[in-house]
Amino acid sequence: MGRHALDTIAPTLGVTVVGDGKLTLAEATSASGVVRVNVAAGTTATVVFTGTAGSVTKTVVGNGTAQAVTLDTVNLIALGQGQVSVLTTVADVAGNVSSSSTGGFILDTVGPASPAPSLAADTGASSIDRITKNGTINAAGVEANATLQFSTNSGSTWNPAAGTSFTLAEGNYAANAVQVRQIDAAGNISGAGVLA
Repeated sequence: MGRHALDTIAPTLGVTVVGDGKLTLAEATSASGVVRVNVAAGTTATVVFTGTAGSVTKTVVGNGTAQAVTLDTVNLIALGQGQVSVLTTVADVAGNVSSSSTGGFILDTVGPASPAPSLAADTGASSIDRITKNGTINAAGVEANATLQFSTNSGSTWNPAAGTSFTLAEGNYAANAVQVRQIDAAGNISGAGVLA
């Protein structure tokens, strides 16, 4: 007579999140993956990512160590922008199943629009001469939860601004020298807006 085995224990499944839960294009396609899955040797895990536009399925062949589950740009297009849920399942040879919904994230691969800087007040002889005694620069079009930065050397270096404005030091600034940009909550950086 043949041997029989009874196995009612679900396989071990470990899923860890990579990053802060808000992924840019670079983060989402990084070799470090978007989640790391650890399943026993001889088992295969299925990882299903479900986004606003569709879903993507990946498989991980277990080797007993945590393995990165990566996405490429085609996968990101299929998922769409916004919330992505992750469901990971693994089954052993006896048919026991473990699952985890750990690892959801927000996919934000689109940079914000360039902010538009302007003088708070043009106090010179003309209201359009760009001469002022008020060094405050306001930036329009800054997204909620974004960080504003400014440059006084045409974008060679950037400084943090407080909120949606900053104050220039007294002096003359070359054309296109004063610029602003914003970094959204996911870390995407806008193009530069130039003080005209």
